[in-house]
Amino acid sequence: MAGPTPIREDLENALKEGHKARVASLIQNHSDLLTSKSLPWLHLAVSAPKNSSKLLRLLLKEGISADVTDSSGATALHLSAKKGQKRCLENLLEWKAKIECKDNLGRTPLHYAALCKHKGVVACIQVLLEAGAFLDASNKKGLAPLHVAAEVDNVTAARIFLHAGASQNMVDGRGRTPIHIASSIKMTEILVLAGADMTTEDAEGQTPLYKAISHFPSLVHTMLTSGVAVRGDPCDSQLGVYFNFNVICRPGNVEVKLLNALAHDDHFDRLKHPLCETFLHLKWLLIRTLFCIKWAMFAFVVFALTINVCLRVHLPLPQDCNTSTYTVWVNNKCSYIKTAAVLRWLSLLMMSAIVMRTLLQISVKKSLFLRRKDKWLEMVFIVCSIPLLVTEGRLEMWERQLGSFTLLLGWYGVTMMVGHIPSVGIYVQMFHAVALKMMKFSAVFLSLFVGFAVSFHLSFVEVVAFRTAWSSFIKTLVMMVGELDTAELFETSDSDQKIWVLPELIFIIFVLLITVIITNLLVGLAVQDIQELQKVAGVSRLAHTVEQEASFDYFLSSRLLECPFSANFLTWMKKRYSLLQQFPPIPLHEPSLKRLSSVWLSNQESEYKTFGHMDHYNVVIFPYDPTNPGRVYKYQQTTRKMVPTSYSLPSWIIRNTKKLIENNPNIGYRDADFIYGCDSDWDSSSDDSE
Repeated sequence: MAGPTPIREDLENALKEGHKARVASLIQNHSDLLTSKSLPWLHLAVSAPKNSSKLLRLLLKEGISADVTDSSGATALHLSAKKGQKRCLENLLEWKAKIECKDNLGRTPLHYAALCKHKGVVACIQVLLEAGAFLDASNKKGLAPLHVAAEVDNVTAARIFLHAGASQNMVDGRGRTPIHIASSIKMTEILVLAGADMTTEDAEGQTPLYKAISHFPSLVHTMLTSGVAVRGDPCDSQLGVYFNFNVICRPGNVEVKLLNALAHDDHFDRLKHPLCETFLHLKWLLIRTLFCIKWAMFAFVVFALTINVCLRVHLPLPQDCNTSTYTVWVNNKCSYIKTAAVLRWLSLLMMSAIVMRTLLQISVKKSLFLRRKDKWLEMVFIVCSIPLLVTEGRLEMWERQLGSFTLLLGWYGVTMMVGHIPSVGIYVQMFHAVALKMMKFSAVFLSLFVGFAVSFHLSFVEVVAFRTAWSSFIKTLVMMVGELDTAELFETSDSDQKIWVLPELIFIIFVLLITVIITNLLVGLAVQDIQELQKVAGVSRLAHTVEQEASFDYFLSSRLLECPFSANFLTWMKKRYSLLQQFPPIPLHEPSLKRLSSVWLSNQESEYKTFGHMDHYNVVIFPYDPTNPGRVYKYQQTTRKMVPTSYSLPSWIIRNTKKLIENNPNIGYRDADFIYGCDSDWDSSSDDSE
């Protein structure tokens, strides 16, 4: 029979306070007290602030089972592991506690140890492992102890599990590996160093990198670096840099799907990582033929429409078509009419092809299409071009106005398409960045500008340029850039106006405020930080490259192409323009390869660098080669040798790769700005050609 309630409460309080003598006295005087199952006495002993191991041993000697559970199904062994109580663990194991006992959620003592960040966790895990604890035991959610350590960012426990041989690629019930759950750079580096598979997809089809992009952007740089390995001395010209593209893409129809997510998730600056830049540039070299065809079609339509519209301006009026003058004109200008007709039909043919391509792109990936500004501009150009192409004869006034607007849009579209070319795209992006700044700045001072325009209209009404409010606004805009024309401005026959000095005063104020101060301030603010402007433009250019390549991938993967084209042709096209097909992954088993993310860290962590290596690679470069540092090499299966390809990387990617290797052994997110400093051919100290 259980002892009286007050005595049981005394025993409970004594255990909670860690008073061994008091506990021993109560047990000796009330031997039947421990038979009560109302309280988990062993758990109270383990949780005691002092004498926990002595209290536990005292209770075990009294015959309490070592496998008694609390309301959650946890035993004292679970609790000892969670609290880092090594001696309690040893006592319980000495009394034959079950090492693989599970609580109500299926968690073993190792799962509880993974939650412990106490300094004694190392010894506790060692005790459990020596007792035969299963490293990869899973709970009801499929989580192994390594999953738990990664989830709570217990770096110490994770290191011990990996060192003991835990599987870094074990999946839980949702298909997640430990690196899917990692939430810190340190944990990510340890798992990457252990050989965690960066390409494993969970039940939602997301890789660890995709998860990091959405939830933990600070981990992206570390994960990207896991796809880079080096061999050799940085001072040696034969140092090789190996790139594993499988980290950022999987074999399939859309290889840039993950990079496209990176470009549109407010983290597109990560595209400056050498792994991403190398992949994007090689992908561009594969699809540039298709891009050139697309650009040529659009440029031809704009050019043909321009010639057609310009020729139609000189055609005679309809009422003159029956006169002798018209007959003479037709005989003399027959080539004009024929050329205009031919260009009109060619423009209609090309425009039809562009419209079909546009409709196909919308049907394939509407969200991607509508997100691109150049596509909106292209659609407006197509709509405005139709009235000009379906009509004949001399242009009416409304057609001239429409033609001027349409041709301006068309040639601007040609310029934007040129901006997708890597070697010159940065200049187009810089132009857009400066133009946006200037428009914002001009909008701020628009009211002041309008005020001066109205004042000039009222003060200089006899001057032709200021006779109307609209012409005055245009003239004021011209004056802002320095075209003042003071001689015409102050010539007047009105003797009464000469006695007034207000117009001259307004003009002087305009010169000082607008022409001198605001104009120079506008230019200065637009280009105040050329390095920052260069960085933003370079990253923006990469984001546009991703969009361009994603569009081609989605286009080639469309099922709508299966109707007009054969399956063999489509298979050939996909293989021809797939980077992973052109550069298939090759197994890599080189003990001397070093993983940049963690190998060059402090000496106390050197024991972990042998956990794993990059399993595969796609291409190799030798950035310190004095003859051709940008040459891309691949492994040839037949000769079993590294052979050069016809592709080369531009100078800015080589410089970024060198910075990744040389600048800092503990490479992390904080080094991104240093890498951004090398972009395109803006570096005036370099004579490298693009």
